[in-house]
Amino acid sequence: MAAQGARLLFVPTNNALLAARASLSLVKEARATDIARATENSVGVIRADVAGASGELMSYGSSGIVDPTGRVVQEAALQCPDLTIADIVFMGDCGGKASGGSARMSSMIRLIGPGGSGKSTTGALLALRLGVSFVDLDRYFDERVGDISEFIEEHGYHNYAEQNIENYCSLLDRENRPGVMALSSGFMTYVWNAHPQYAQVRAEVELCPKTFALLLSLDREVCVSETVRRQIARPFGRSALREEAVIRTRFDVYMAMPVRKVETMRPVSAVVDELIDALTREIHVISTANDVMPFPKNQQPTNNGIV
Repeated sequence: MAAQGARLLFVPTNNALLAARASLSLVKEARATDIARATENSVGVIRADVAGASGELMSYGSSGIVDPTGRVVQEAALQCPDLTIADIVFMGDCGGKASGGSARMSSMIRLIGPGGSGKSTTGALLALRLGVSFVDLDRYFDERVGDISEFIEEHGYHNYAEQNIENYCSLLDRENRPGVMALSSGFMTYVWNAHPQYAQVRAEVELCPKTFALLLSLDREVCVSETVRRQIARPFGRSALREEAVIRTRFDVYMAMPVRKVETMRPVSAVVDELIDALTREIHVISTANDVMPFPKNQQPTNNGIV
């Protein structure tokens, strides 16, 4: 679930039974289930149950809030109306205990975006602030394979993309995988058949809450002009017209992705502050009423949980 972007699992519940069958064991079973689902999927679990009695039906009420670690942070009072509120802190995990690439990616922050957007500088400072390791995928290619420009000239862009994806996967497979990674500017724009695992890799990167798209500006023309200015000053020196064509295409691709966009035409410390705030943001959960119980409105047991 978390690998696909889920943060919370809501469980509307109606445990109203004949009084002879109503039991506190139902509350215990519900809570054990919530803890299991939370830890298995790295999501918070919010259960909203009915509570009270109506005619021959009765419910103790199993409403409660469990955080992604399986800790019960709030439980509603039994057999009576109650309002349950909690602050749940999410660190942005995206993998949980899912299989394959999702599990490997669960603790890694990825910075994506076009060239010149500050991924390397931002990633290095972010990793320093968080006390984790940092890898620049372009630099890793240089160290492991050789100069990128020379490789493309000799082997072609498609072979470069395939090798770059292979490098990325090898980093995920390492036991000491990096805490922060800056991906290559074109990594999210490769053709789908660039590598056998590319479709899965790209989907996982896009769907993970710990992926951030760094852009000089969310204004297309400002981003294009500033990117061109920065890129043509770099050693590989593509022409201004070529750089403009590339950034115009990639800007649209990155803006369309379901990830948080962060503008970087400001001090890098401010950019890192925003990223850390996003990674540690709190989601405030509060209850509201519902009509789960199949009773007449004037005889309905009161919901004591969260919807």
